[in-house]
Amino acid sequence: MDPETRKQVVEKELGLRFGGSGPVRFFRSPGRVDLMGSHTDYNQGFILATTIDRDIIIAARPRSDRMLNLYSLNTKLEVRTGIDGLRHDKGHGWANYPKGVIKEIIDLNIPFTGADLVYDGNIPVGGNLSSSAAIEAATCEMALAFAGVELPRWERVHLCRRAENNFISVPCGIMDQFAVIMGGDRQALRLDCRSLDFEPVSFDFPGSTLVVIDSGLGRELAAGKYAQRVMECQKAVAALKAARPEIDSLRDATAAEVERYRDQMGDVPYRRARHVLSENDRVNRAAAAVKAGDEAGLGRVMEECYQSCKADYENSIPDLDRLHDEVAALPGMLGVRICGAGWGGCLLALVKKPAADGLEGELKRRGAGGGRQLQVWIVRPTPGAGPLD
Repeated sequence: MDPETRKQVVEKELGLRFGGSGPVRFFRSPGRVDLMGSHTDYNQGFILATTIDRDIIIAARPRSDRMLNLYSLNTKLEVRTGIDGLRHDKGHGWANYPKGVIKEIIDLNIPFTGADLVYDGNIPVGGNLSSSAAIEAATCEMALAFAGVELPRWERVHLCRRAENNFISVPCGIMDQFAVIMGGDRQALRLDCRSLDFEPVSFDFPGSTLVVIDSGLGRELAAGKYAQRVMECQKAVAALKAARPEIDSLRDATAAEVERYRDQMGDVPYRRARHVLSENDRVNRAAAAVKAGDEAGLGRVMEECYQSCKADYENSIPDLDRLHDEVAALPGMLGVRICGAGWGGCLLALVKKPAADGLEGELKRRGAGGGRQLQVWIVRPTPGAGPLD
C-alpha cells in the first residue's frame, strides 16, 4: 500500500472510531536493522545500524480533555485512558508503548493535553526490526508537535528509551531508539554507546542490497532471555572488576583479560564477554567496509557475527540456524546475520542485486524454513522519525 493510501486508511479509521472534528496530522517512524552490534549497546560498546523503509504511521487529532484514545489497525485493539497517572496494564498490549512515552512527556511537564490516535505498521511485530521503538518515536513526535515543544533529538532518544526501560520494564540499550530517531536517508550510523558520539556513514553499495527475511518464528522467550543476558554480562564485569577495579563495563576489558580471568567468570559469563568484545571489533571492521564500499568484507563480518551469536551469546535458536544455513548457501549471498535481539524474528542478508529480486521465490522453491511462510523484503535506509504531513 502506497503512503498516501495508508494515510487515507488511518484517517478514515480515526473518524469512524473516535469521531471528532478539526485537522488531522500524520507522523511516522521507520524500523531499523543492526548491521553490526548484537547486544553491545547495554555493554557500552559500539553499534552500526540503519533505518529501513518499513514504518509505523499515526493519524492524530489533538484533544483538550486529557484523554488518550488509541487504536491499532494491526492488532485491532482499542484503548481509552486518561493521561494522568498512567500505569502499565498487561491487557493493553501494544498500547503500553505509547502510554509509556506519554507518561515521560507528562513527567517532563510538557503541556500535552491528549489525543485520538490510530496506528498502522508494516514492520513485522516480533521481527526484531524495532516496531516498538518506532511506535515510541512516532508517538513522541506527535506529542511534542501537539504541545508545541521542541526537544533536541538526543533528548527524544533518551525519553523513548526511558519509556521502554521504566514503563515496559525491558532493560534495552539505546540502539533501537537512537537508530529510528537519528537515522538518515541512505546512511548507516556508527555509535559509541558510552560517549554517544556517532558518525554517519554513507550506505549505498551499487552491486548489492540489504534484504530482510522474516523467519515466521516467534520470540516468546525473548524478553526473559534478554534480561538474563544483561545479568550474565554484569556477572562477567563483576569478575573482571575484582581483578582490575577500573573495569566498569565489558567495554573496558581487553580480550586478553577475558581469557586470563575465564575461570573467575565461569563458562557462561566468559562466553558472553567474548562475544561482546569480538562484536565491538566487528562493528569497527563493518564500518570500515561500508566506508570503503567493500561489500564482500561486510558480508564476511556479518557471517562472523552470526556464528558468535550462535556459539557464544546463544541468542539464536535451532530453526533459525537451519534457515540461516539455507539462506547463506544461495547464489549471490554475501552475508547473513540475526536481526536485533534474536531468538527468532528476522535475518538480515547482504545480497547481490541480481539475486535479491528472486530470493523469495528461490527460498520457496527450495522449501526453506521447514514449510513456514517466509516473507522477504528488499530494504533501504530512510529518514528517521518525524511528521508525515
